Amino acid sequence: MLSFVEGQFRGEKVKHNVIYMSRTHSQLRQVQKELAKTCYRPSMAIFASREQLCLKESLGLLRGKEKVEACGKGVKLGKKIRKEMMSEQDPKVLEAACFFHKEREEVVAIGKKRLANTLLDIDIMKEMGREEVFCPYFYPMQSKDFTSLFLMPYNYLLDSYLLSNYQDIIENSIVIFDEAHNVSEAACEGRSLQL
Repeated sequence: MLSFVEGQFRGEKVKHNVIYMSRTHSQLRQVQKELAKTCYRPSMAIFASREQLCLKESLGLLRGKEKVEACGKGVKLGKKIRKEMMSEQDPKVLEAACFFHKEREEVVAIGKKRLANTLLDIDIMKEMGREEVFCPYFYPMQSKDFTSLFLMPYNYLLDSYLLSNYQDIIENSIVIFDEAHNVSEAACEGRSLQL
């Protein structure tokens, strides 16, 4: 908040995001429903896990590290096939490739055309991802330059491993913790280790 005030004082035009955080996605869905009752229609994105947002059906049963690794391999393979305009015939290669991940410029164009001023939830992001063939998991980071409202669970900023992924979104942002009495517990969970 201080950077916002200082920037305004100096006459700087700095984009400021709002990051609205809650403990669970069901609580974030409730926020989206409450926003729908108003005339406020920000460009928004929702951070969620691959388990919640992945559109690639063959990865549906994978969880955790297996899903992350399969996703990474699929994205790389999909990019390679698109870049080299390969007419890949091997069904196993095509099955492993993910064609939902797009380059940032393509996603920005889709986002500005179809998702700007739309109150998003996970289901809407997945539906739009299927229609426009883009990955809703990567959408929030790819849309950061035109998105003004981000919804995410606490652990995305309270877990030091995850936090490093979102530094450029956090800068110049106003962070709102819904039900802040749960933050200390979430912070402890983010710093704990299960053996």
